[in-house]
Amino acid sequence: MKRLFVILLIFIFLFLNMPFPVYSYTLASAFLCELGIKYYNRGDYQAALHEFNKALLANPNNPVAREYLNKIKQREFEIRRKTRSRAPAAPTLPKKRAVIEKAKVPSVPFIRPSPVTRPAPEISPIPSMGPAPAVPMPRRVIEEEVVPAAELAYAVLRLDKEALALLKQPIEIELKKSLLIEGSNIQRFLVTSPGVITIEREGPDAVLITGSKLGYTYLHLWDQSGRNTLEFLTVPPKPKGPTLQEKMLLEEELAGTFKLGYSLNWNSYESGRRIDELERGTYGYTHWLRIDGQTPYGGLESSFSVRSLRTTTDLTYVTLGLTGGRFGPFKNFTLRGFDYSPAISNLTFSPTSLRGAMFDSPAFNKKLNYIVFWGREGGGRFGDLSPGLAKIKSSFLSGLNLNYAPFSNLNCNFTVAHGWGRARPEDLNRYNYDLHSTWNFRNLGLRYEIAHDSEEFAQLFTSRFSFPNLNLNLELRDSDKEFKTATGWGWRAGELGVLLNLSARPFNNISLSSRLDVYRDRISPSLEDEDRWNQNFNLNLNYKLSRLTSLGGYYLLQNHLGEVNQYRYQSPGLRLTRSFEFGKKRVSTYFNYRHQINQNYSSPSLNYTNDKVKVGLRMPLIGGLNYYINKEYNWLKEELNENNFRPHAMETGLDWSGRILETPFYGNVRFIYRDEEDTNSSPSILSGEDYIEGYAELSFRPKPDVELYSSGRIRNIWAEEASATKRIEADLRAGMRYLWDTGLRWDIVGNIEGCVFKDYNGDGLRDRNEPPIEGAKIWLGKDRYEITDVFGYYKFTKVRAKKAYVTIDPTIIPPGFMLTVPARQEVLLSHGQTSRINFGFNSRTEIYGRVFEDVDKDGILGDKDKGVANVTLMLEDGRQVITDTSGRYFFRNVPIGRHTLTLELESLPSQYMPTVPIFEDIELSEGVSYRYDIPVRKIK
Repeated sequence: MKRLFVILLIFIFLFLNMPFPVYSYTLASAFLCELGIKYYNRGDYQAALHEFNKALLANPNNPVAREYLNKIKQREFEIRRKTRSRAPAAPTLPKKRAVIEKAKVPSVPFIRPSPVTRPAPEISPIPSMGPAPAVPMPRRVIEEEVVPAAELAYAVLRLDKEALALLKQPIEIELKKSLLIEGSNIQRFLVTSPGVITIEREGPDAVLITGSKLGYTYLHLWDQSGRNTLEFLTVPPKPKGPTLQEKMLLEEELAGTFKLGYSLNWNSYESGRRIDELERGTYGYTHWLRIDGQTPYGGLESSFSVRSLRTTTDLTYVTLGLTGGRFGPFKNFTLRGFDYSPAISNLTFSPTSLRGAMFDSPAFNKKLNYIVFWGREGGGRFGDLSPGLAKIKSSFLSGLNLNYAPFSNLNCNFTVAHGWGRARPEDLNRYNYDLHSTWNFRNLGLRYEIAHDSEEFAQLFTSRFSFPNLNLNLELRDSDKEFKTATGWGWRAGELGVLLNLSARPFNNISLSSRLDVYRDRISPSLEDEDRWNQNFNLNLNYKLSRLTSLGGYYLLQNHLGEVNQYRYQSPGLRLTRSFEFGKKRVSTYFNYRHQINQNYSSPSLNYTNDKVKVGLRMPLIGGLNYYINKEYNWLKEELNENNFRPHAMETGLDWSGRILETPFYGNVRFIYRDEEDTNSSPSILSGEDYIEGYAELSFRPKPDVELYSSGRIRNIWAEEASATKRIEADLRAGMRYLWDTGLRWDIVGNIEGCVFKDYNGDGLRDRNEPPIEGAKIWLGKDRYEITDVFGYYKFTKVRAKKAYVTIDPTIIPPGFMLTVPARQEVLLSHGQTSRINFGFNSRTEIYGRVFEDVDKDGILGDKDKGVANVTLMLEDGRQVITDTSGRYFFRNVPIGRHTLTLELESLPSQYMPTVPIFEDIELSEGVSYRYDIPVRKIK
């Protein structure tokens, strides 16, 4: 169905864009008028004038051609905008009249002058790309007083019949902007939608129109010439300055500036029995400095942090790197030094911190990507700033990762890691290998991975099934008991298992998810049976009753009988959430019930059964202040001693966060009270601590990139049971964050060159037999251009930009030709190098026409004639086409020269006979679209 829809769209596009056939002199005139109207709408009035004159030759009575010829003659009037920047104001005007004259602007569109270009010799058969010489035309210039641009208040529209005839309506007027309308003795006016615009008289001959409200209205004005009707559309104010696209182009062309970031974080934690007995537990602060910016060789990223504790200062992290690097043949690479983590994660290599170097780069048209790395494990210590601390760890890692993607749905990856050093654990092997491959299809994804640590193996197979409202994932894993990664124990080490994940949405208001994991633990198996399996299972179901109400259920099972510590835990449950709306405020409530069964076969004293109920409410009070309360009830039974307990807890509090008035200060405050009761059970359900906690934070943010903050938290804890300790905790923090744009740039300086040529084969690449085109205008950005020479060559030197856009002027494309590459091309420059961008032109040389039943027997396609489908036509080189349901046929991109078109009589329905020769000799030149219609008649 999608393919049929695409074919239908292509057919409609071809039909709507195909020029109408020239059946007779009348239709030929209409066709020429259509061409003239297209040129007229583009602003190419000389070409439009030429087409309309040809239309009158074909049909002297064509009203459309005469109408547009009159419009072109009226456009000969050149109206000057009054920007009296070069001439002084006329001091003799009356004061009131001068106010009106300040607002005068052209009342008709400005006529573009013909561009001045250097002469260029013609390259047959395409002429040089400069515009055709202008046809001399009489020109009347209306001389008007020039008003300074600074005094220009609004535009002027004159109630002139000729000007109004050319005026495009509705007239868009911006909100709160004005337009002066001048007439001759304006008597009255009428607005059909009052409020959209307001009208004020500026004398007997002028009214001032101001956009007051977004909308559409008619305005009727009566003056000596009679009634004049105007349409107005009030639109939002247009943004001043460059457009968004212009800003984007400017930002993309320039390299980013260097930015300096700094942050300071200080913290102190203290505790004690009373406030006056607080003792410091931890104390320290961290400095962080970062410098980022664009260089000619890529994006620079650098940062380091310094941590100070009570007695030590340590440079804990330092990194330096390039992203999107460009140097010589290497493009889009990443280079990192000092502290980093290789972007590799598989069965043999887990993410780890190294201090060394890494190089990551694509190759072979991005089909291959490789990573080479080396470094000391753990990052080590940098410098001699911390005497007495742990020595530098003598353990190193290096490796290579290759990622090959021959197709978009196939990916292959290979990793080899090498570890060595005196401090490296003895149970780790020197070399580790990993190989995995991924296949992705429409609804299916497959992945297989195998890893080897030089002695043992680990394997992983995963599959993905995706359907509307259903996702299913399957995983099979097998890791040998002694298998190690390059850094130690790996993911799910020593396990043999199956994992199944399911998520579904059978209905819009119902969703469910489930997870089942069945595995054997080879490292710590059960002492009774090493081959015993473990199971983990959970199920979640959610039912949305309404917009404000949801009901859910869940079940959790942990059956670990195949491990040394054998236990089974089960927990079914139910949850209900409900919100209530009171105006713009929403009160949220919840209810949660859970039944818990814990059976520990290794330690029976931990066996228990519990029923837990939690309820809560949260509601806004005023401003950003909120109140909440949570209650928890437990009905706990110790299975070993058959003791029953009723531990319960209540927590309530207030919290507020937000901006303080209209200042750059922001705050965050909370107060919490928690009370626990009956917590002396053997299996600890609650912490056994009551407390009151207060927290306050204040931050100062004068700018988005500047922040100063401080916060404090104090918690007073009472012991509810003997194992808890009465104490007071205090946590204090402060810091700052600052990002400074230095405004400094390190731009790429390179060259851009290329050629414009006739692309005969349409491949966008220039071949030896494809001649150049002279006189083409090539733009770089918005303010710089070059003209191609006799060899079709152009060059921009000393281009200072990271990214530039090269555009060929579309107005120079001759009729019947098209570009074989985009008119605007993006260029990523390399420092000191020359980038090449070519533009190819290919002629739209074609043969087309229609095979039709000549019902009226005049030999010309008319309204009554019908197309004949499924008729085969052939060229002398063997190319064939078949007519569509309308009888149309097309031979596109036909080589220039002599051709013979043949109608295959065998394909013509037996009741028809052609009335013209079935062979047609055609001589084609570049850019020519040759039409040959074949009328047929029914045989009686």
